Amino acid sequence: MKTQKRIFYFLVLIFAWTLPAVQIIAQETVVVGQVFNKTDRAPLESVSVYFKGTNIHTQTNEEGYFLIRGKGQEKVLVFSLIGFKKEEIKVTPGESLGIEVLLTEKDNMLGEVFVTPGANPANDLMKKVRDNRRKNNVRANLKSNEQNLVFLSKKDSRWENNRIFQQFKVGNISEIDSTLLVPLYMEESTYNLSDKSKTQLSKNTFNTSETAEKTISTLLSGLSADINFYNNAIPILGKNMISPLANVGKTFYRYYLVDSVQTDLGKEYLLHFRSKNTKNLAFNGEMRIDSATYALTYMDAELPRQANLNFIHNLRLQQSFLSKEGFWLPKRESSAWDMTYELLKEANKKSPQLMINRSADYSQDGELIIRTDSFANSAFSQEELENKMAQMQQTPLYKVASYIADAALTGYMRAWMFDIGQIVDVARLTKQEGLRLTLPIRTNQYLWKNFMLGGHVGYGFGSQKIKYSTEAQLRLPIENTRIILGAKYLDDFRRIDYDYNNFLWREDPLATGDENIVSSIFSFKKRN
Repeated sequence: MKTQKRIFYFLVLIFAWTLPAVQIIAQETVVVGQVFNKTDRAPLESVSVYFKGTNIHTQTNEEGYFLIRGKGQEKVLVFSLIGFKKEEIKVTPGESLGIEVLLTEKDNMLGEVFVTPGANPANDLMKKVRDNRRKNNVRANLKSNEQNLVFLSKKDSRWENNRIFQQFKVGNISEIDSTLLVPLYMEESTYNLSDKSKTQLSKNTFNTSETAEKTISTLLSGLSADINFYNNAIPILGKNMISPLANVGKTFYRYYLVDSVQTDLGKEYLLHFRSKNTKNLAFNGEMRIDSATYALTYMDAELPRQANLNFIHNLRLQQSFLSKEGFWLPKRESSAWDMTYELLKEANKKSPQLMINRSADYSQDGELIIRTDSFANSAFSQEELENKMAQMQQTPLYKVASYIADAALTGYMRAWMFDIGQIVDVARLTKQEGLRLTLPIRTNQYLWKNFMLGGHVGYGFGSQKIKYSTEAQLRLPIENTRIILGAKYLDDFRRIDYDYNNFLWREDPLATGDENIVSSIFSFKKRN
């Protein structure tokens, strides 16, 4: 898999170098490259890459690769990652090039102050853990069962929400508190995991509308990345948390050796760690280390409330590991967080709080280990949650809100077994047609699950002509794939300054390329 990825990025690099020859975009600056740790030549993930003085920004992937495109005026490319010195590289505007970047770790370790004389034994132990990171950071073929659960809190008080979250994160919600939480979304998926790949085997979303699934799935994707404390940084919701196991961890953390515990597999050390500055993106918590291999056997990390993580107010991550053939492999992972969600905000009211639980159980071989006592590490069983969601979806308020959300978030409004939309295409104002009204309609999954018929008919009051289209799509019922065959006939105006054949590269893939109610009527202009 690594070899295939390197070949892919090598081809991308060659492609970038040849861009000027084929003149895809004139005077555009294109830079492709890879970022490494200068100390050990390890690829660095989630490095911020941006043109100085602009908002043109990207991040490196898990192999340290990046591709960034500028408008041709930018002269300095900046590379930034927590715990490393910032690097600036000059580029020639309008050229395409491939580069290799080496980042140097900051060497500003702060001395610890202790009441008792002598060295801190926790720091000595953490040095051995870091020296063995690469050996212990193993990737194995695993199966996982993952569950996601999202609640909406009815309380407006931040203090009250924080109190409920303290119970929520440990799966200990009381009956009184349970009435203050409304389940919005629950989903269970199974995966095959291998080195650098994750294949979904199944997915089941319980009592959730298509709109809610799209919205909350996007929200949850910020925590879908591999949470690996062996890495220097942990990317979460677009920001990088510094790991307690990072090479520069001593700069951001204080470590305390609390105890040693004898287990069936030998001795483990219990350490506590605290962020030196609660406003940094660093955790408080505890971890256990195997005395023989210096591998991580358990991690419980919580972000201080003072840390700035977009709309997140609390974040807790837990991981446990299982010994197999001398290595410690993932056994269970869970996370809990709550956030202010602006999309659900009502006029003149505070934004509601969402509380989110995620859990994953891993198995090295055989059948999946599936929890049955609770769902997603919550205080509720699957049956209880399904009943609560079913009751909520029968209320008139929820039904009205669901229709409005469908139109606002997907662009389509559901009418029984049909979808009307895209909504933005129902009207436009152009010089060729004058005012044009259109009825775009298609069948949805409530009529046929894998087949869709649709089209539109529009009448221009200025041109006094009818324009139309018709289309059909068939989704092949092949497990774990999404292949759609389709055909379309169109008798209508199309823009001549829009490249339909190359839009994935040059344009916004979500753009229609045509005039609509937003671009013409709401702009109070007749468009061409």
